[in-house]
Amino acid sequence: MFLCLSLLQAYVSLFIARYAEIGLKSERVRRRFEDILALNIEKHFMARHMECLVSWDRGRLFIMADDKTAVDVLSHTFGIVSFSRALEVGKGKQEIIDAVVRVASTLLFSGCSFAIRARRSGNHEFTSMDIAREAGAAVLSQFNHLGISVNLDAPDVEIFVEARERASYIYTSIHEGPGGLPLGTQGTVLCPVDREQDMVAAWLIMRRGCRTVISTDIDVSVLRKWDPELKTVEKGDPYQLALKYGCEAVAFPDAELREKKEGIASLYPSAMLMPEELNELLETIRA
Repeated sequence: MFLCLSLLQAYVSLFIARYAEIGLKSERVRRRFEDILALNIEKHFMARHMECLVSWDRGRLFIMADDKTAVDVLSHTFGIVSFSRALEVGKGKQEIIDAVVRVASTLLFSGCSFAIRARRSGNHEFTSMDIAREAGAAVLSQFNHLGISVNLDAPDVEIFVEARERASYIYTSIHEGPGGLPLGTQGTVLCPVDREQDMVAAWLIMRRGCRTVISTDIDVSVLRKWDPELKTVEKGDPYQLALKYGCEAVAFPDAELREKKEGIASLYPSAMLMPEELNELLETIRA
C-alpha cells in the first residue's frame, strides 16, 4: 500500500483506476511503474491543494479523494486507461448481491432494461457468472413492479461488479483516462514549442512516459494540468539545450530532417498526423 498523504477530508469518494501497458511488464518493473504512477497522482492532487489516499492491487489503483478533484486528476494522469467511482463492499456473494440491489434501487426506472457485468480476481467460492446471474435475479425479483427486463446488448442501466481478494467493488460508469505510460518511467526529452499546435508533440512524448523540458517563449501553462512539474526553458538551439538540461532526445513538431547530434536522438511524434488529428489532440490537451 502506498499512502499519498494523511486523509483529513470528511467527505471523500473511492475511485478505481485501471492501467494497461504497465501490466505487461515484469513483476519488478511493474511495481516500480506502479510506485511512479501513485506518486504522480499525489503530485496532481498537491498541485490542486487537495489530499488523497492511494493503494493498489494487481491491475488496479484505489484512490480515496474528493469526488470532483479526483475526476479531474485521473483524467489528466498518464498511465491510467480508465477509472470509475466505486462502492466497496465485502467479499461474500450475498454481500455483493445485496449491494447490487441497493445500487440498482437508485438507478432503475419504469420499463427500463439493465445488465450486471461481473468479473473476479483471485480465489472465490463463486464465479463471475454466478454473481451476474444471481444478482440479476435478485434485482428482477425486487423491482418486478417496475416492469424491468434484462438486456445484455444495449441496456439502459449497467451495474459493474469486481470481486477481488480483499473486497468487492460496484460501479455504474467508466471514464476514459489518457492511457500511455506514467510520467517519469522513460527518459527526459526537450520539446521546442513555437506555436500552440507544437504542444501536441510534447503531449505525445509525455504520454509515452517521458519527462519534458519545453523550450518556448509562449504560454504553455495548459500542459501543467498533465505535468504539475513541467519545466520550461529559454529558446535556442535544441540540441545544445538538450545537452544543457540533461535530455536524451529532442522531439520536433515537424518532419524536417535535421543533422544528427551525437548522443541526442531526434524524435517526430506528431509528424504523421493530419491537421484534423492535430486539432483534435489540441482540444484534448486543453480539456
